[in-house]
Amino acid sequence: MNLRSGIFYLSEAMGIAQHHDAVSGTEKQHVANDYAQRLSDGIDRSVEVINAAYSKLLPKEGQTPLSIPQFLCPYTNISECLPIEGQAKNGQDFRTLFVQGFPGDPTTPELPASGAYVFRPFVSEAVPVSLSGSINCTKTDTVQKASIVFNEWVSQEFSLFRGATSVELEWTVGPIPIHDNIGKEIIIRYNTNINSGSKYYTDANGREVLERIRDHRPTWPYLVDERISGNYYPINSRIWIRDHDRQLTVLTDRSEGGGSMYDGSIEIMVHRRILHDDSMGVGEALNETAYGKGLVVSGKHILLVERPEDSARLHRVDGQQLFMHPLATYSLPNTPSYANYSNIYRQSWSALSDTMPLNVHLLTFDQLASKQYLVRVEHYFELNEDDMYSQPVTMDLQTLFKSIGTIADMTELVLNANLPLSQLHRLDWMTKDQESSHVNMFRKLNFIDKDLE
Repeated sequence: MNLRSGIFYLSEAMGIAQHHDAVSGTEKQHVANDYAQRLSDGIDRSVEVINAAYSKLLPKEGQTPLSIPQFLCPYTNISECLPIEGQAKNGQDFRTLFVQGFPGDPTTPELPASGAYVFRPFVSEAVPVSLSGSINCTKTDTVQKASIVFNEWVSQEFSLFRGATSVELEWTVGPIPIHDNIGKEIIIRYNTNINSGSKYYTDANGREVLERIRDHRPTWPYLVDERISGNYYPINSRIWIRDHDRQLTVLTDRSEGGGSMYDGSIEIMVHRRILHDDSMGVGEALNETAYGKGLVVSGKHILLVERPEDSARLHRVDGQQLFMHPLATYSLPNTPSYANYSNIYRQSWSALSDTMPLNVHLLTFDQLASKQYLVRVEHYFELNEDDMYSQPVTMDLQTLFKSIGTIADMTELVLNANLPLSQLHRLDWMTKDQESSHVNMFRKLNFIDKDLE
């Protein structure tokens, strides 16, 4: 049975949430609430599909499916999961700062307030969220942790796991206080002695990485009129600084904004609460609340320090793992023990019959009909960023999908999968070097029509 219709509601909600105002947060509050409601409804419908899959994949041969369904816990970021509450349980320098948002001045309308569209600090120097804090350190055989509480609305936890090449920072910010009538924009700043020379690097949609130079634009003479926000860029998944010997890479678990205001430094904005509208069209201050208080936001940064020539194989793989982390589901099975549960149900399963190359990601595996699948694979290393993993890769799709059936035919499509590549006709033109823009793209790869055995 094809359950694609069951995830249509979530697919539709995700399509709506790709609107530029939804991505950037420049919608009105009631529109943001509608986005959240649509996504929540779509997730609820998708849980039905998840349970239908579990009923086929979990039971070992001869065993019956689970009678108790699995469920999601949307509040695990605040360590809350109501259905399982009360169940038995088995056992470099950084700174968090805030900048004061510019409140605006009616006499200078060309300088709007800091708001949904505009990031404009009132002063250029950030202020610590607290001058003191409490630290609790824990060391076990598998992990070392340092938990830091700065005040009642900012805390962080650093984790170094045994054998790991990275440090995890989990941060929690909010509700941002506004009793002083000052809007605040919270940043985390990582300071090093890396001689970065005004250069830093941010990614575009988790893939291509672009070089940034402080107070500079590569294609026109740049007049510095916004010293801070003029050097902030979108960070979809990573930002780094480097010199000849070392590279500090910070991976983010969501799209954030940031830059390098000083040599050897990276700063990333993680939360905002602004009390004035920037007069750019929203007509509301960026002061979102829940349960009568400002929002509490939790997130994660992964910190990597390595030689520049070795960094790509770490941040590419770790970034992929951070973005594609497992989706946890929960249930209250009526089995007396884990040993009994593991005798009845599988503990692992994969549709792939073989491991994929480290530098290749299975981006899409979508069943369109009973014998028809849409497959997208991507080589996610950039050209020349790693001696080994930036090289071309040859894959055998039949070997990968052997458990599903025999490939009878395949047709390569354009990336959005609505046209065979052989039917694509692009505009050709001559470059300034009198070379044709035409590229021969006729290959076979992406669309699979299978006869299932």
